[in-house]
Amino acid sequence: MNKKIYDSKMNVLSILNKIGNSEFYFGIEIEVEFNSNDERNKFVDKFYDNFTDFLLKKEMSILCGVEIVSSPMTYEILIDKLQDIILFCNNNNAMCSERTGLHIHVSKTILSDDIKIFQFINNPINREEIIGFSGRLSPYARYTTRNFPKNKSARGYSVNLLNPNTVEFRIFELKLDFEWITGCLMFCNLVKKNINSLKKYNDLIQLSHLENYPKYFIDRLENVSSTPKDKKYPIIYPISDYMQYW
Repeated sequence: MNKKIYDSKMNVLSILNKIGNSEFYFGIEIEVEFNSNDERNKFVDKFYDNFTDFLLKKEMSILCGVEIVSSPMTYEILIDKLQDIILFCNNNNAMCSERTGLHIHVSKTILSDDIKIFQFINNPINREEIIGFSGRLSPYARYTTRNFPKNKSARGYSVNLLNPNTVEFRIFELKLDFEWITGCLMFCNLVKKNINSLKKYNDLIQLSHLENYPKYFIDRLENVSSTPKDKKYPIIYPISDYMQYW
């Protein structure tokens, strides 16, 4: 493995610094894969000549790939830097598939607010809307009807509260497209900023208009299926072979 691909458990802040000044910071993880080790090695060799605020980590869940991980940054700075990252990926043979994912971290603040994020994303009245916006339903990002994760050892919830310093949104499909990835980041920002006033998914749509988010993001929020009234979901969705642990 190339020495510039760091261990998956390495703390980013041991190498990179926070960027900007904000009440809370965002970080992004973009998993990409390649057709061959040669393509991956060429990608890695070029990567650090182009980026100083991102690094590459091992990602064992994909066969021939890496995880692109950002410094903690303000929302505005990260939006600004994503265009070059996505362009670099598309110009250097990086690919996405059902094996790759997009994870977004945001600083933990008040514990009760972090729990509210978990509850809002997992609330069954929002289920089809959240799945429609995120683009996938995955065993690596399971939804639950519980108000708090039962399984303290699993990282497979839609919202991971186990990280010491961040809340991790794990729900998003990866597309190497600027509007798609920034739309996911905008979603997390909207939820984080407004978590104490959010009751249902349609609140996000109203807030996106009030806060002047771009049209492509508002259109994506609005173009989802509605959760049928009184629809029942299992405690964990998708269902696990080991339901007792969830």
